[in-house]
Amino acid sequence: MRFFILLYFLTGSVAAQSLSIKGATVSIKNGATLSVKGDAFNEGILINNGELQISGMWQNDGTYEEANGEFTLSSNEDQIINHNAQSFNRLTITGGGIKYFLADLTVTGELRLVDGLLASMNNARVFGGESLVVTGGANESHIVGTFFNVGVGEKKFPIGNGLEYLPISVNSMTNESIGISLLEPNPIEEVDETLINVMEQRAWQLDLESSHEIAISLPLDEGIFVQPSLALSTDGLPFTSMSKLDVQNGFGVSNTFLASDGIISVGDVATSEKVPLLKIFNLVTPNGDGIHDFLKVENIEFYPDNELSIFNRWGDQLFSINGYDNVDSVFKGINNKTNSFLSDGTYYYVINDGKGKRYSGFFELRN
Repeated sequence: MRFFILLYFLTGSVAAQSLSIKGATVSIKNGATLSVKGDAFNEGILINNGELQISGMWQNDGTYEEANGEFTLSSNEDQIINHNAQSFNRLTITGGGIKYFLADLTVTGELRLVDGLLASMNNARVFGGESLVVTGGANESHIVGTFFNVGVGEKKFPIGNGLEYLPISVNSMTNESIGISLLEPNPIEEVDETLINVMEQRAWQLDLESSHEIAISLPLDEGIFVQPSLALSTDGLPFTSMSKLDVQNGFGVSNTFLASDGIISVGDVATSEKVPLLKIFNLVTPNGDGIHDFLKVENIEFYPDNELSIFNRWGDQLFSINGYDNVDSVFKGINNKTNSFLSDGTYYYVINDGKGKRYSGFFELRN
């Protein structure tokens, strides 16, 4: 006969030397705390609306219902965590010990990095939910492994190498999952003609669902690079410059660029004769959704003296500007000669880069 238990911890806290749930249902109510001073094993159902604190091993072979609860890993020694690809609502890392996780885990509400490392074994990964809030992060507390975050806007990737905190921030234009992990040393040494060198000690693996536009912030030791640039290597090819990096408080902050799966690092931009070529995106959809809202000219920041003009099929000039920059001076489907909106259709651009090269081509405008 199956043994079934239903426990409600109404107020205060309950402490135990160990926890073993076999064929039972345990429910922690809101405002209650169950503190386990040893190992915890679940082969039943655990419903957490309060807080579960564990200072030993956590082996979840049953069902853990995250509900509104907080799960705290609190040992000052190493802990083995096998959550078996189930979700936490709020996960707190504290106590100072290393928390080794053996299988993928997902945090949907909040990841609190207070004291201690969350370290991958078996290539396990951490996944953040769309509404995840990440707090904390320091040399003493970060993720050692691959972290996936999802959603439009700025997302934090609190990763490091176990000794040094090396976080990444990504501002994504689409609601897609992005994964980042640290690589030490940088596995790619070669650079193309747009760069003269690349950081040797580290790089970051970038995993995307599909190619799309992002802006990125990554740790950068000031003074190492004369003209720092975000560098991208795809399919093991040499690094190429994707965007200049503005140095801000020890971080290099890029402009928006078209990202794809690959390895990112930091390099020094080549001499003016070898700056990256312009790449013009041939679609403009100025509907305010943050995707193709303006005519994107990749690498235009390397050509501050540029001139850009747009024409219709009959050769009438509809737009012209000096110093196009993808930020303030952009084309969003408006004729700046008459200050009127242009209709859907095919239009033509001409760009003089200010360094003696001329680009021309067409793009589609869809309102």
